[in-house]
Amino acid sequence: MNPGEPLGRTPVGPRSNGLAGHLVLVGLPGTGKSTVAPLLAAALDRGVIDLDSLIEQQAGCSVPQLFASVGEVGFRDHELAALHLSLAGPPVVLATGGGIVTTPEARRELRGSSVVWLRARTDTLVERLSTVGDAGVARPLLDTQGPAALKSRIEELSLDRTDLYQAVADVVVDVDDHTPTEVAQAIIVLLDEERT
Repeated sequence: MNPGEPLGRTPVGPRSNGLAGHLVLVGLPGTGKSTVAPLLAAALDRGVIDLDSLIEQQAGCSVPQLFASVGEVGFRDHELAALHLSLAGPPVVLATGGGIVTTPEARRELRGSSVVWLRARTDTLVERLSTVGDAGVARPLLDTQGPAALKSRIEELSLDRTDLYQAVADVVVDVDDHTPTEVAQAIIVLLDEERT
């Protein structure tokens, strides 16, 4: 993507509510969901929820500890409950975990919200996740050794999840080579266009 190119495409999935209602960010780990969400919330004057943080509060332990104790299936149950709670209140900006789209129940729960798929090239994700320090510790499904293994795992997750992200997304924003502020601004423009 060139610096002068637009950051996103619209639509790829069901019609959204534009900027009205909940705004949900989905995408692979490292795409910037947790970083962009507070910027969007500030710009739109609404609350922000990081789903993994909410799950940790509800479970009383970290996501990796929860994964270790109940496995991925049990974690997805906790994730679904937190998603339902998050979307039951007033409109918020919601940063989800990368695997939110893997269960049909969660995908159904996302209907009615404006869903933005933050997308990045594999090399971008490897670079970001390799430079965040212990990023794999907070992401149990990315607990790998070294950049080559991390790249292989990201490619595998991308292959498994791309169609699922596309199925729920109202807009897609490619985040490569763009700042979180630029990404947030692009999301606002794209969703505002969705209303017209």
